[in-house]
Amino acid sequence: MLWRDSPPYIGHGLTTSKIKYTAVLIAFLTVIFDFYLSGHGIYNDAPRKILAIGSLILILVLSKGNLPSNGFSINFYPCKKFWLITSLVAFFVTVFFLSIYGSYLFFSGRQNTATIPKEFLFRQLKYFAFEIPLIEETIYRVVLCASLRSVAGYKTTIFISGTLFAFLHFIYGNPAIDNILGGYFLSWAFLTGKSIIIPVVFHSAGNALFVIFGLFF
Repeated sequence: MLWRDSPPYIGHGLTTSKIKYTAVLIAFLTVIFDFYLSGHGIYNDAPRKILAIGSLILILVLSKGNLPSNGFSINFYPCKKFWLITSLVAFFVTVFFLSIYGSYLFFSGRQNTATIPKEFLFRQLKYFAFEIPLIEETIYRVVLCASLRSVAGYKTTIFISGTLFAFLHFIYGNPAIDNILGGYFLSWAFLTGKSIIIPVVFHSAGNALFVIFGLFF
């Protein structure tokens, strides 16, 4: 159950072969253009937001407005309790490793001792925990995963989406291990849970933790 999805699959609203491969083409062109924008320092500006919204609209049109097919659902599979437990495990694992790394920085005298203005903290949280997750989850989960899953298997979709998401962070200049592995986890969560809410929450919470950690260490 954990390593496969079940019908109705994400992307099931893309019905004919022509529609499916048109959606895949749109998804890959979107990712390529997103790489280009990110490589030029455009992270949450208007062009990237327009790209995400525009590609989403095209996928919705191709799937004839089938929202559950694209992960727009409040029903979590296999159940909400499973994702609550997964969230708690992910939170404690993240905090554990951040505590170890933070302790190392503290005892080695490398922690950040500067005073952090509240306005800066709120601005960083808005950017990393709200705007960026919405843009990236729209492109790399809804548009890319839904299109790929209509023509490829569950594990193949996770691998391709996760790999492209990892490459995006190399373009960002931030190829940390959490960013490299995070895309595979988020794609797994999206395809398994069948709701975009799940990866958005994970992505936002993870970014928020790292923002807070980065401000003090």
